[in-house]
Amino acid sequence: MTYIGNGIYTITEASQITGIKKESIRRWISGYKYKLHNEISISTPIFDKDYSEASGKVALSFLDLIEIKFIQSFRDLGVKWSVIREAARIAEKLVDKPHPFASRKFFTDTKTILMRIADESGETDLIDLIKKQYTLEKVIEPFLHECIDFDIDDMASRWWPLGRDGKVLIDPKLNFGKPVLDSFNIPTETIYSAYLAEHSITTVAEWYEIDEYSIRKAIEYEKNKAA
Repeated sequence: MTYIGNGIYTITEASQITGIKKESIRRWISGYKYKLHNEISISTPIFDKDYSEASGKVALSFLDLIEIKFIQSFRDLGVKWSVIREAARIAEKLVDKPHPFASRKFFTDTKTILMRIADESGETDLIDLIKKQYTLEKVIEPFLHECIDFDIDDMASRWWPLGRDGKVLIDPKLNFGKPVLDSFNIPTETIYSAYLAEHSITTVAEWYEIDEYSIRKAIEYEKNKAA
């Protein structure tokens, strides 16, 4: 897969953008070894990342980024690791494409993961991926759904990390997927660096001919990312 149009992130960048620890991301995408009852066991990756490693360096795509963010959201809602792993395996077979959790079809009831399936008439049902049966359980839609644009195939295409009114956009087709101000395609890092040099929002806004609200949101985003 080419980097162009798909975003590219180091582990450190992925951690800063998602708020997930670097060690966790590495374990999820590369697997790890652990000792159990005096024997060494292997935990396989939760999903296959898009890019092959080059010279030992790991790079992630935009969909990799979104998938690990959704996985973390399921964990935050109480879904067990064993359930997430099994659901990911089943989901990839059902949708017949990588990154199933980067789509809009998956929900949770905090115990299992459910997939929305449409029949020929367009009516939709929810299926429990673990029990492999339809369910009427009350579900929780991941908060991320509110901050992500999906394409016609229901796959994530853009992410608004501060919400849709937050001005900051992560789009794999812009700036290799690095965060930018939505209407200007200027990297938030560039805005923040200018602010650190001048210590004046007004001055930076005049330099780039951008409204001060957008400048403030770029600064807010970069400060949160660095925290």
